[in-house]
Amino acid sequence: MVLRLIVPFLSFLLFRPALSDVCTSAACRKASTDILSFIDPSIDPCQDFYKFTCGNLFKKTFDTKPVSLEALVAKEVEDQTTKMLQKPIDHNEPKAFQALKKFFRSCMDEVSLDKDGVKTLREILNQLGGWPLLENKWDEKKFNMEDLFLKLRKYGYDYMQLFYFGTTVGEDDKTLLIGEPIIKNVEPDYVDSYFEFVQKVSLLVGVKMPTAEPELRDVLNFKLALLQTVEKSGPFQKTTIRDIQKQFPILNWLSLINKITYPNKEQPDDREMYFPSTEYLKELGVLLKNTSNRTLSNYILWQTIESAIPYLPHEFNDLKERFPRAFYDTNHNGVKKTRLSYCKSEAKRIFPPIFELMYITEYFPRERRQGIKDVVSIIHMELVNLVNKTELYDESTRQIMLEKAKAITYHFGAPERLFEDGLAAKLFSTDENLETNNLLTLASILLRQRNNFRYNLQNGVNRYDNYYEETTLVHSFYETYRNAFVLPAASLQGLYFNENRPQYMNFGTIGTIAGIELIRGFTEAGSKFDKDGNRAETWTKNTELVFNKKTDCLVREASFFEIEDSILRMDGRLILEKTTCDYTGVEVAYRAYETWVKIYGKEAELPGLNYNPRQLFWISTASTFCDTISLDNLKQFIVEDHQVHPTFRVFGSLTNNEHFGKDFNCTVESPMNPAIKCKVF
Repeated sequence: MVLRLIVPFLSFLLFRPALSDVCTSAACRKASTDILSFIDPSIDPCQDFYKFTCGNLFKKTFDTKPVSLEALVAKEVEDQTTKMLQKPIDHNEPKAFQALKKFFRSCMDEVSLDKDGVKTLREILNQLGGWPLLENKWDEKKFNMEDLFLKLRKYGYDYMQLFYFGTTVGEDDKTLLIGEPIIKNVEPDYVDSYFEFVQKVSLLVGVKMPTAEPELRDVLNFKLALLQTVEKSGPFQKTTIRDIQKQFPILNWLSLINKITYPNKEQPDDREMYFPSTEYLKELGVLLKNTSNRTLSNYILWQTIESAIPYLPHEFNDLKERFPRAFYDTNHNGVKKTRLSYCKSEAKRIFPPIFELMYITEYFPRERRQGIKDVVSIIHMELVNLVNKTELYDESTRQIMLEKAKAITYHFGAPERLFEDGLAAKLFSTDENLETNNLLTLASILLRQRNNFRYNLQNGVNRYDNYYEETTLVHSFYETYRNAFVLPAASLQGLYFNENRPQYMNFGTIGTIAGIELIRGFTEAGSKFDKDGNRAETWTKNTELVFNKKTDCLVREASFFEIEDSILRMDGRLILEKTTCDYTGVEVAYRAYETWVKIYGKEAELPGLNYNPRQLFWISTASTFCDTISLDNLKQFIVEDHQVHPTFRVFGSLTNNEHFGKDFNCTVESPMNPAIKCKVF
């Protein structure tokens, strides 16, 4: 028994490095610890590389929730963002950062929120001219819809009850856009539930029930009528402000546009921009004509109150939890977020660019960005080489695919805009007074500044400036419609990437992920899109026939693969796209690392481990596939979602790679080194 365990590892001992060949830096010691936390050395890697690489990780998480490399990094990113928001406010840091930290702290202070929230809300309603439902004397003749929208915009509250104001990003410029309002649908079956919610929230604000019930019913009916109007609308129309004023004089368009879109420069009335469809404007005109000013004011301010609920005392949010169907939340599982989780999500949602900029400032230094650029540049080079030499494509297809490969754009860490010097100052006015701890007030300040930033068209832009939400995602991805590869800053943390550790680990983890994602643009599904992300047929019939012939091997291999402790089987044809990408992406990453070694030389090994650099590459690669799937969820995972079982992701990718068996000295026909290997590219 002892001999059987020792023999497979004699080859490792033969290659044990001299002391000078071992990296002893802090990053290398950490990398060594990370690998030891995953691998199970009692397993022969030539017999089952999945269990060898992931075994120790699974032992530690037995009987706990599922775990994967992505889940571990996600936990690290969650901890990072919590620490980021909890750090003491530094009055020398950008005012935008100060404001978001204050907002987060006020959100966590539920005692003060419950004490002052309703009082602050009622004061705001008074500043806006009063909510008729709360007023004994409300003069309908003094009501002006445009003035109310402008006050809401000025004070930092929802002003898009009848129109959506925004920008649309073209190739070279930003254009103002006005569209139909974005209103959460109220399904017919849930109208009564929503109305009960409206009544209970109004009661908390101070409305007297049941006296106000008829007026609240008018508010509900107006909302339902507006929803029907939105549903009837057609596509945007691009025309001048002057022409829209002539056709639909329901308000002073030029004045409203110029005041809403502050600080953008004033627009002339011959300026072309996008407006709602003719159908919407016609129907809205009729609806407004048949609605009293009192009902219209009640509706607009009700929508303002509803949008402010996240910043009000817990009783308001509890009502939203009690009436999930009123908001068409049919997937509500009844699990309430912790206050910490809730306040973090609100801090990110209220002004995403500030949250993202804080994150990359804190956790994505320039050295890391340059480090990942260096890795991906070699990955890209090997991708181009693969496309240029593969036997899969005929020459006609090859030329199109080469153009596509060379046209890929890369986004490292965050949108380029977030790396501009001085951006934090552009995000937030230094004149804002932050001498308050009131959550609703702080929310209004952040929302006002967010709108100022949104409408500042003088700032240079490109078509991808609005992808702020990518920054804290923990997975990298290829976007077919943009022919772009996005590596969010959060996906370059922890076990995924460290610019100070040996590159065999980085090429094994993020390099493998990059290879897999990029290949998606060059398989059968990717062939339906050209180099600009437009739909197109880029493969010849001959290439399609060759692809089908070459992939038969992978289809059979996946279909006959036995999943441990289960009678379920994968359908090789349905998961072919994924298995092809896994197999080929791993090969691209390996070739890229070999190229890196040719350029920069052989790397030192890790302390306390008896594995050489290429073996450590494979361990790092397989670690990206480590994932626990409970038997309870296996049917949905395999049969319904058509996912590839993580065991097969390792088995299929490595057994079909000619380098793996050689690097681990696996005998031919051992489980991880079959003599016959599938080859697509």
